[in-house]
Amino acid sequence: EFRRVLFRSRAALQGENFGDRCDAYCRIRPIIERRLRSVLRGYRVCLAHWMVQSWGELSGDVCFQQDWSFVDERRVRSIHLWIPLCDVEENRGCLEVVSGTHRLSCDHRACDDESRFREMTPRLMRDYRSAIPLEAGEAVFYDGALLHRAAGNRAFRRRVAVGVVLIPDGAPLLYCRRVSPAAVEVFLVDDSFFWRQLSGRRPEEGARSLGVTASTNRQHYTGMLGWLTPVEDPAVPRPAARVSNLAA
Repeated sequence: EFRRVLFRSRAALQGENFGDRCDAYCRIRPIIERRLRSVLRGYRVCLAHWMVQSWGELSGDVCFQQDWSFVDERRVRSIHLWIPLCDVEENRGCLEVVSGTHRLSCDHRACDDESRFREMTPRLMRDYRSAIPLEAGEAVFYDGALLHRAAGNRAFRRRVAVGVVLIPDGAPLLYCRRVSPAAVEVFLVDDSFFWRQLSGRRPEEGARSLGVTASTNRQHYTGMLGWLTPVEDPAVPRPAARVSNLAA
């Protein structure tokens, strides 16, 4: 079903054009909502988009990152959904995660922040990384604060995936924009905001400022890893939930 929708979508799948983002959101959202009824209740779709990685593109081979904050994580959590539309192995851009890192911090993460884990990446790759190969249509659910990355695509075909953000029903949807190295401005927005607004800009309409709050974008260092368990330990739980045929 996703492949049929993708074929009908505009060419600029990840462009900054308002119409393209709206088109992707409006096509993907009803499919996700139908499929999720038997899997996850009490959450709604606030962001849905295509994620395209061309063959030979190694942009994912940089560093681990956390997704933006979409809710106040001191009270509720967002769930992020990643669905590849082709089989993905480690050489074709599969998702890689660091289990347990969603507990690092509840600070608001701004949309235009660079990864704070660049200095830690070599150690994370060596001792803590878990790769999640998937078949086409399988889905990974993960906490938005979990450290993750999509590996570089070394195969000879492009990798297309669907990215979705879910937040609890009734939870305020937030947009955070960095105003200094130590603070972000937090806005209350509606469910259409993320396909109307270009990330990084201060909202001009459809958003209400909730004020500025402390949140640092300083680099994290390997000294913070003492409480994590290396992936060689067989007691490590699965880092994400996996559901088959969500995109069938």
